[in-house]
Amino acid sequence: MATQSKNDLPRIASRIERALSNLVRKHAFGIEAKAKQLAPVDTGLLRNSLQTRVDGPTKATVGTNVEYAAYQEFGTRHQKGKAFLTPAADEQKKEFEKDVSNLERSLR
Repeated sequence: MATQSKNDLPRIASRIERALSNLVRKHAFGIEAKAKQLAPVDTGLLRNSLQTRVDGPTKATVGTNVEYAAYQEFGTRHQKGKAFLTPAADEQKKEFEKDVSNLERSLR
């Protein structure tokens, strides 16, 4: 008498990757939204230049191509920085960790 077993691992792995991909996307755009709220505004160029780029299923980049953005974020020897990306990422990180923990619990 032969016993057959069904291998559900590929299906489960696919569901996990899809769920993680959705979380990465959701939280990357959340960082972008919060950074836009926190960005210092003079002309609005910096705020409007903030963008999210999804680089893969579990990788996203939030940033700007405005050359003075780093000076605003970190400051210079002449002026103190007015961080907007770092606080946005730090705040969103807590929510991301909570969502990943919930995902992990749902798989048990």
